[in-house]
Amino acid sequence: MRDQHDIPVLLTGCLAAGGAGMFLIMSVLIGFGVSTLIGREAMYLCLLLELVNLLVLHARAGALLRSGKAPQPSPKMRLLHRVSGIGWLTGAVLLVGSLALLLFGLPLANIWVKLAAYIGVPVMMLSWAGCLIVFRRLRMSAAAYAQEKGPVQLP
Repeated sequence: MRDQHDIPVLLTGCLAAGGAGMFLIMSVLIGFGVSTLIGREAMYLCLLLELVNLLVLHARAGALLRSGKAPQPSPKMRLLHRVSGIGWLTGAVLLVGSLALLLFGLPLANIWVKLAAYIGVPVMMLSWAGCLIVFRRLRMSAAAYAQEKGPVQLP
């Protein structure tokens, strides 16, 4: 069976990876950090692009499971999926909370604004990688399941 490309997943994944790369370049290599306006803009753009990618991944994984083209994930994969999802949501809530603190008038140098961003960014990035791993494993198990059953096209 030929592996079908999932264009929406690839497109949003590339955009999210580009957003993460842009954030790392702006924050680490150039040195703006998350305590500056430019670093903040890069961080929130990365958050938005990852959110779009995760929504597409969720929709595609749901379609695979509902159609019966993929077997149900193992309990360990469901646990990894749950932990990654909760981790990403926790990081996103911390970043949005940091933005809310800024909007309520706290300065960029405030410890709570910085702390929320410094904790939220790594949690969000690592959890996003976990979500990508879970989706890739689901696609691989769907391809293996299709080979066992015969030629079936993946959505």
